[in-house]
Amino acid sequence: MPSARIHELWCLLKARLALVAGSTPRARTALKAALRINPNGFAAHFLLARLYWREQSVVKAKREFDLAWQIDPERFERAYARLKAVDEDLPDLFAYPMGGGEGGVPVFNRRGRVRAFGDFRDEAERRRFASLPPITRDEILHIDWDQFQS
Repeated sequence: MPSARIHELWCLLKARLALVAGSTPRARTALKAALRINPNGFAAHFLLARLYWREQSVVKAKREFDLAWQIDPERFERAYARLKAVDEDLPDLFAYPMGGGEGGVPVFNRRGRVRAFGDFRDEAERRRFASLPPITRDEILHIDWDQFQS
């Protein structure tokens, strides 16, 4: 029986091939299988985020990007920069503090709940942020992304 790492790599390879072939359901299945084997797999989270972004599932994409960023911020910085160079439509909503900078980026757990809040000036600011109502899918779909262009 192959090791877990080999099985994970096989799932990632199947996902990449499925994406190239245009079969997003197969790619999604393979990526989720890779995450069952290794829940902290950077490549699986990042590829799943890209897949969700292509499908315009912004909330799911953001969650997966956040998980990838938590796992390996330096690798995320390189991969996200390459992705941003190819896909200029990524909104500033997906901006991450690069190069070890400070930031108040919410970090999501697997259920989509905020697990950590990054760096805030004080506890009161963190509590104010935590008390904000969640953003709904409809609100995200109706955002005028052009207003975020610099």
